[in-house]
Amino acid sequence: MAAEKIAPGRSLHIQKMRVRLCGRPAFALSEPHVFLYEYPVMKKGSGEYDIVAVNREAVLVIEVKNKLQNRMVDNFVENKLPRFKKIFPEYQGRRLFGGMGALVVKDSVGRYAERAGLYVLTQTIAGGASLTNRKNFQAKEFS
Repeated sequence: MAAEKIAPGRSLHIQKMRVRLCGRPAFALSEPHVFLYEYPVMKKGSGEYDIVAVNREAVLVIEVKNKLQNRMVDNFVENKLPRFKKIFPEYQGRRLFGGMGALVVKDSVGRYAERAGLYVLTQTIAGGASLTNRKNFQAKEFS
């Protein structure tokens, strides 16, 4: 299933008890769910979110950049994520998680994003994406 490409607005049936990003556990779910992946998600003049994965319990919002920098992490955590549920009230009542993806991620910047509670993804040689968080990483739930 990891190699399956998801088109915008298409659903992916998750048959496992955990959501996995690139083979690593992301967050636990109580039962199998359908995730809807959309990108980008926008409301003109309000906000733009690059990738949004949604199920009945949670929302995972991922910001994508070419080269990740600390200031981009700060802006996402301090400004964009806190506004997400205000701009998109249909996601109220769901747990909110965040992630940053980039073509280039210096180790120090990736660890900075990880300390902020974000999933960190980067491009693989094969053109896919790989989760770079450490094994003991615990994602932060944002409100």
